[in-house]
Amino acid sequence: VSTQSTGNQEPTMDPLGQAFESTLVFDISGDREFVGEGGLQPANKNQPNVFPATRAAELAQPITDGKTFTAVKLSTKSFDSEAAAIMAEALRQLNDVTVADLADCIAGRVEDVALEALTTLCNAFEGKPLEEVDLSDNALGEKGVRACLPVLASLESLRKIHLNNNGISHECAKVLADLLLEGGSTNLTRFHFSNNMSGEEGGVEIARIIAGSPQLQDLKMQSTRCTGVGSLAIANALAGAFNLISLDLCDNNYGMDATTQIAAALPALTNLTQLHLKDIGMGNKGCLPVLAALCDSVPQLEVLSLGCNELTVDVVQALLDATGNKAALRELLLEENEFGDAAQSIAKGLAHGAKYNTLTKLDLSSNQISSSVVEHIALCMADKASMKQLGLDGNSLSARAADAVKALCSEANIECCLEDYEEVSDNEEEEAPAAAAPEAVAASPVAAAVSSPSLAALIRVSTEHVWAEAGPLGLKLQQKGQHKEDAYGVKVSGVTKESVPQHLVGLNLESVNGDKVDNITYADVMTKLKGAGRPLTLKFNGSMPADEAAAAGLVTCNRIDVSPSASPALAAAAAPASAMPSLNNSTLGAPTAEEAAAKLAVTPNTILKVSTEHVWAEAGPLGLKLQQKGQHKEDAYGVKVSGVTKESVPQHLVGLNLESVNGDKVDNITYADVMTKLKGAGRPLTLKFNGSMPADLATAAGLVGAPEAVSPVASPALAATAAPAAGGLNFNFGAAQPAAGSPVFDFGGASPAPAPAPAAFKFSFDAAPAPAAAGAFNFGGDTPAPDTGAPQFSFNFEAQEGGDDDEDDEEDDEEDSDFEEEEDDNWLFSAEEVDLDEIREGFDLDDSAVVVKLNANKSQSLDDVTSLLQKEAKKCLKQHGARRNDSAFAAGSGPDHAKAVVKELVGSGMVIVFKALKKKIPIGAVAQLLQCVDFVNESLKEGDDDDDDDDDEEEQPLLAVVLEGWEESAIEGPSIDDPDETVELEVSPLEGDDDGWIFSCDPDMGVADMKAGLGVEDDEAVQVVELDATGWKGLKPVVEALKEATGQGKSPAKGKGVTKVLQSNLMALCKTGIILRINVNEDDDQAVGVVCQLLQCIFHVTEDMDEAGDEYGCVAAFIPGWEQTGLEGPSIEDPQEMVVLPVQPFEDSGDAQMTMEQLQEMLSPDQLAQLMEQMEMK
Repeated sequence: VSTQSTGNQEPTMDPLGQAFESTLVFDISGDREFVGEGGLQPANKNQPNVFPATRAAELAQPITDGKTFTAVKLSTKSFDSEAAAIMAEALRQLNDVTVADLADCIAGRVEDVALEALTTLCNAFEGKPLEEVDLSDNALGEKGVRACLPVLASLESLRKIHLNNNGISHECAKVLADLLLEGGSTNLTRFHFSNNMSGEEGGVEIARIIAGSPQLQDLKMQSTRCTGVGSLAIANALAGAFNLISLDLCDNNYGMDATTQIAAALPALTNLTQLHLKDIGMGNKGCLPVLAALCDSVPQLEVLSLGCNELTVDVVQALLDATGNKAALRELLLEENEFGDAAQSIAKGLAHGAKYNTLTKLDLSSNQISSSVVEHIALCMADKASMKQLGLDGNSLSARAADAVKALCSEANIECCLEDYEEVSDNEEEEAPAAAAPEAVAASPVAAAVSSPSLAALIRVSTEHVWAEAGPLGLKLQQKGQHKEDAYGVKVSGVTKESVPQHLVGLNLESVNGDKVDNITYADVMTKLKGAGRPLTLKFNGSMPADEAAAAGLVTCNRIDVSPSASPALAAAAAPASAMPSLNNSTLGAPTAEEAAAKLAVTPNTILKVSTEHVWAEAGPLGLKLQQKGQHKEDAYGVKVSGVTKESVPQHLVGLNLESVNGDKVDNITYADVMTKLKGAGRPLTLKFNGSMPADLATAAGLVGAPEAVSPVASPALAATAAPAAGGLNFNFGAAQPAAGSPVFDFGGASPAPAPAPAAFKFSFDAAPAPAAAGAFNFGGDTPAPDTGAPQFSFNFEAQEGGDDDEDDEEDDEEDSDFEEEEDDNWLFSAEEVDLDEIREGFDLDDSAVVVKLNANKSQSLDDVTSLLQKEAKKCLKQHGARRNDSAFAAGSGPDHAKAVVKELVGSGMVIVFKALKKKIPIGAVAQLLQCVDFVNESLKEGDDDDDDDDDEEEQPLLAVVLEGWEESAIEGPSIDDPDETVELEVSPLEGDDDGWIFSCDPDMGVADMKAGLGVEDDEAVQVVELDATGWKGLKPVVEALKEATGQGKSPAKGKGVTKVLQSNLMALCKTGIILRINVNEDDDQAVGVVCQLLQCIFHVTEDMDEAGDEYGCVAAFIPGWEQTGLEGPSIEDPQEMVVLPVQPFEDSGDAQMTMEQLQEMLSPDQLAQLMEQMEMK
């Protein structure tokens, strides 16, 4: 019970008693209590906050004791029928009550009980002179609105109504309008009607109420899905609302037409002090008429909210013109627009000494503003004596810029909102000038589809070398691993003495005088080498191209693994008209020069079986993301590593299977059992992993073991090749050693001289069908899509032992699938940052699907997260013209309510994205909603299983969640079934499309290979430019090198920025397309940094062209011999900040192969004999 003196408060503050100078309030709100046990939803039963109905008598004691109250507030107390009757009996004693706050008083009850309780409470106020009624946060519906008639019937005295979050549909809105306008008009001064689902038709009904309320001063209509005719009706009704003081239409899709009509109504609203038009879909075109109208009207404006309307630099001057004459302006809210660095112009205008002297709050959050401009804004606002609050969240800031802004605001006593800004890299040098933080280089400027060829086939080698005499070894040794403490040994990065074999470069040092050194740190290896005497025997191992191994004498048999790099294309051969067979080199794996330049089909990089261990010595998170193997939770297939989140953990573990935990085998138990073992394990913790990876990656990670080739992911069934019967010949097409004495044929090496194709029988290795009546073999099958520049099919030349092993092949295929296929029912993912449009496109969702991004960091409970989801889902559906049942937006609480909301919202599909979660309580609340999502997914799946026999069954709708910035392999929180228990949900990384455009490649890769892999035809005007970065110390030599290589571009004039000249020159090159081959030494940090800046320039140029809608050709960069996954250098926007660009290996993307067995089946004995003869000739 309290006495509340309200004074002259603003119309949108406290909804209770604002018109009363001294109001005695009966207020029992506070913690949630369920008063009475009747009709509780299952999740609320047996909870500690459930009380018997007699609790209502205890709460009503002040009234029954004879105290007099003029205001009643029952919110957060949920009554059943019996408890409501007890409370109503007491309320009837209050004859002078004028304010009835019945918000949120039936939550968590089944519908029948809730409606009965609400009716009983409302009946208690019948005949009372009510002036203010709040029925918010009660799931009303049409029945609920009619239940509230007693409190809405005081039409003569009623001044203020609050109906927020009531799930009111357009039918209910009509009932409400008919009731309030029973006498032709109302005496309302306040009408709050937000977070309902009245939509377009409901907007027409609310417009009737506005037009019939000439005394209306405060109108709030947020989030009602109002659009089209409804929004126009409301805009027209505003022209007669002459007494409006506060107008809030946020979060409705009004669009340009209705916004223009609002602008036309503004001159009549001379008393307006607050105008809230956030997120109404106005855009620049709709905003400009509003700003033009404000220039000469609304002189008393205090608050202007235009956030989330996609406003850009085009409205900046109009904004300053519209607000510059508003002497009372206190708040300017412009968050979530696209002003970018044009926000600096806004700040300059607001800093005007003779204007904006009452401005206390400026919100420019999430406006794509760079570091230097954010600092400038802070400087401008620090000079405003009136300024109290500055919103700059959601912009990209360096740590140094953020600290500078906070310091400026602190000195000026300004509250600065910088809790959720996106931190970009910063070297924290205080003297460094502020500049724009570079955007993450993620988008690909490659216009053409990329088909990446692999390097030469690799084989496992091992060799020794002996140093007999004292002196330098003549070796350059490089640390393996990212950190000094990594115990991965060393590799040879260079040879400096003629007496030392050059082929040691790239190999790993295995042992020193017999002592194993590939499992110790770089420093320990150096200590061993320095302490070793002479003779010194060093043993090396690793992988290298087969031809190089043969040249170095490192192969151990009379055969050589052939390298496809010198023969870059198994070109497609069109079938000629003749039906007579003829085998010609030019069509059997040895293309003409023209064909080689046009197509590319190299065999995939050899895949090796690997095994490795890692030890965790200290307590704490493992830094691993583990993914369930198998489609179901009960599948006992163990787990695989889907991501690494700590620098101290080797990245090469990604994709491997977890084999054992401290020696206990775990690859034959369920995901849950694996997690239990990991949680129960102490430290040190030894995990053993196995799996398959490309030989070059395995070599780089020091994991190469026995050369056991496994099936590439893209080829699900590589059948074993049976030995041909004729002549005892053994064709060796792969890495396995043939039987001793068997003739071996080399299918690699240099391409033979082009030979014209006779008009005869040919082999076609593409998927395109032969013309009718042509005697051609087609090894593809289905007719392909139009040629993309890369063949669809290639031979499988994996060697296998002879004999019948079809059954073994099938079994091997099944085993391979366990390692390589993703589970089908993953629904919870992590990602760095996602764009909702890309999510919608990537998951193939149409406009009727719900795709939302939620910031749940202020949520304290499951109910909070559920309400947030409902709000954002409304907004999403409204924007896309879609609908869901009204029950999806009904008020309620508890897990059952959350499950019902999620199930109703799914519709054709739903993806929920959560912004980075930072605090424990919000994480727990989100984890509870995720449990509800899991429940709904399972129920949907069970529904599908029940309908398996239905031929017309529709596919299960997608229901997925993405956690931005989440680095753990699981998220945990209180169980929705038992809050005392903790539930953990697995989180998988969200796999995106491969959009790389910067590639590492083999130093021997030719231009034809690059162009063919990128799908670039010879007749395209794409320039291929080779650059040598040796000695580069800045961008000026880059400009000159490009100019010399292309004959295009200008040199930088004196006093003009080199970066701008370079970008201007690059723009002309990008229009036609450019492929760069940049040779740079990884050890030359300065040259590497300049190369990084060149690539940043290319990225920004293509990004600008994208934004302008300009087309450009294929743009790609190759860095031969580059071994790292990223390329780091100073930002071109702020040299004090570092940028890392992703570098991807240029590998083959072909996904189908032809086995030798299949080839035998396709050929007659005579044709096979001719094929063998042809191969022998080669």
